[in-house]
Amino acid sequence: MVAAVVVGATGLVGSLLLLRLLNDERYARVIAPTRRQLQLPDNASTAKLVNPISDNVTNSLPNDEKIDHVYICIGTTRKKTPNPDEYKAIDVGIPDAVAQWAADMGASYLGVVSSAGADTSSMFRYSQLKGEMEELVLAKDVPNISILQPSIIYGKRNESRVGESIAKGVMSFFGPLLPKNVRGIQADAIAERLLFDAFANSGKRRVPSGDIPLSRNEKSDSSTKTQRDEM
Repeated sequence: MVAAVVVGATGLVGSLLLLRLLNDERYARVIAPTRRQLQLPDNASTAKLVNPISDNVTNSLPNDEKIDHVYICIGTTRKKTPNPDEYKAIDVGIPDAVAQWAADMGASYLGVVSSAGADTSSMFRYSQLKGEMEELVLAKDVPNISILQPSIIYGKRNESRVGESIAKGVMSFFGPLLPKNVRGIQADAIAERLLFDAFANSGKRRVPSGDIPLSRNEKSDSSTKTQRDEM
């Protein structure tokens, strides 16, 4: 049985991923440190959930038990975090610290949500920071690391993002004409890929947005593996 940690479980992707882990029989324990208590659907299975509360989620990471899989779905926006230093501390500092903790704990898999266009040499500060974060994470001593690079993420958020809403509208209209790595992607498809890669032993890799949705064969393989592991 597997133990997992989800950092960023209150966000769009993280919340969907958390529900998948709680419903997956391969996981015996799921730890989701947050700054406020999780609000889960009434029908959510919470028997194996641990939800430590702290203003600093890295202080809530366990150090006295074996952790197999670590998921990092954390991020912020300029609107929520206008201070550049605080912004970098969240988008780069926390993933770097959690990834190092995962390596120290002997985790076998690290799944991270980054962004399309992540590149330290980008002309855009946001993409620069995401690129810096990716390089730091990939340098950790964890055998399997999947860094997902989604484009615009579709899904119901608890907050309003005006710029993102405009981009979604444009992409909805021009979507079929756009390259696959630029098209918008459903948040649940990202969560599904993170979970699939946790058991795929794919080594260290970046997954561009167009390759995040599971193929038909991958969906079939995932179903078969889950049934076999549950036997």
